[in-house]
Amino acid sequence: LRSEIILNTAGVSGTGTTSSRIKRFANVEKSVGKAITLIQSATGGDTFTINETGIYTASYSDFQSAAAAFGISINLTAEDTVNLISISASNRLCVVSMPNDTTGFCQWTGELSAGDVLRAHTGNSTTSISLATRFYIAKLL
Repeated sequence: LRSEIILNTAGVSGTGTTSSRIKRFANVEKSVGKAITLIQSATGGDTFTINETGIYTASYSDFQSAAAAFGISINLTAEDTVNLISISASNRLCVVSMPNDTTGFCQWTGELSAGDVLRAHTGNSTTSISLATRFYIAKLL
């Protein structure tokens, strides 16, 4: 069975109260399989822990009312309160920079190892309630 998780904001979202640059998603559209564990936290934001080494794809789209860069981070240590563009390049899987009042999209596909942790990482603490704000992750192989 393929593992995949799809999330959206559908009217409510934000970031973690402590991890102020890590996105929180209000709605789980789909969650199947055991290769990925979703942890939703009001303080830490949403995290996706990889349970099985393999090939994965992940994408994140967001609407920001202020100009910002956002994307997907991996294996952060303490950078969950700083803008995505300010963290080490080795901790960024994909980044998109966009002007205010627009929707952006980034996608990454590649190998992940058991224990890797991915996050939807924002460039500011703007709360988006757009239906265009989504996160998708799936194990392909």
